[in-house]
Parts: sequence; C-alpha cells; structure tokens
Amino acid sequence: MERTQGKRRPILGSRYDRPVPLGTPVKALIERQARNPSTVTYSLETTVLEVLRGERARERIRKADLADINPDPGFEYLMARIRFRYAPKARGLPEYEPYEVENIQFTALSHDGSEEYGMPPLKRQPDPGLIDLSIAVNESREGWVVFQVPQDEKEPLLAFDRDAAEGRLTLKTARGLLWFKLYHFDPMTLDGDCVECVRPGS
Repeated sequence: MERTQGKRRPILGSRYDRPVPLGTPVKALIERQARNPSTVTYSLETTVLEVLRGERARERIRKADLADINPDPGFEYLMARIRFRYAPKARGLPEYEPYEVENIQFTALSHDGSEEYGMPPLKRQPDPGLIDLSIAVNESREGWVVFQVPQDEKEPLLAFDRDAAEGRLTLKTARGLLWFKLYHFDPMTLDGDCVECVRPGS
C-alpha cells in the first residue's frame, strides 16, 4: 500500500480504481515450483505501450485480414500493444523455464471493472502477437492483443491475470491481477490523483 497524507492507498495497478497508465512499466514477482522441492523466483515486467481503437484498429485488422466478421453491434475493435520482460531474480538457479502467454490471461473491462468484454473471433493473431507466445528468461517481447469494447465505453480497462497461464505459478498478490488503462491520458479530466501529470525527469 502507498501512503498519502497519513492514509494508505492501493498500490498502482492492484485495483480497477488504480489502473496503470499507458507507457508505465509494472514489475511483479512470480514464484515457480522447480523440479526439485525448491521454488524459483522470476520478475515479470509488463507495459501497455499503445492502444488503437475504432476506425484505426478496424483498418489495421482489415489490411492484415485477421477477421471475417465485424465486431458485435454497438462494439468496436480495440488493439493493445504490450511488452513483457521476463528474468530470474537470482543467478545460478537450478533451472530456467519460459513464460507462456495465453489468451485467458487478458480481459477488457468497463471503467469500473464491473463488466467484462470478450475477445472477438479472429482467423489468426496480429503480427507480432502475444497469444501463445513463449518468452525465454532474460528476454523482452512485445506484441498485440485484440479486444472488442462498447463504442460508448470511453475508459476501458485491462485486467492481466499473471497466474492464469500455468498451475505452477504462485503469485505474491491476491489473484495475480494487474490493472491497466486502455485509453490515453486526458489532462482535462484531472481528479487530483494524477500519475501521468509528472513523470521522472520532466
């Protein structure tokens, strides 16, 4: 928890009302059961780099011939470019295993986290894509994930479930969810709790 004027606030990215802004990396620790009785701890850094939606996303999907049908009525495509960095936390570990990315780890939601939006049916994933990607240790990979969201949902969120991919993953936070913004920062909507307003070095 973070402290502000004597009060504790949820850590950035730990809840729907404290989503991580675009371009902001978040690190999480993952404990994996090794083949011997010990566990191996890894660091997974996640960053939502870019978001496209509406006509820009539809045109990119059309040019790449990724889908045969349009989004559901009242919905539009949203594409998120995400980067992962995966590394062990110590040298000389007994074994290294890749991090497997699966579609069940990604969920787009409403601004208050109350409503989930599914992924559209695609003929294939965008290039580069993230679904079914295997990330080796000490490797940084990025790619696109495609969602469909209501056209009138102005501030959709992404919930990334770090422990959904493999049963051997044990996270140090409840459910392992990381919450990200799937929209660009608008300085006209400041609420006094602005992470994007001042960045290091600015």
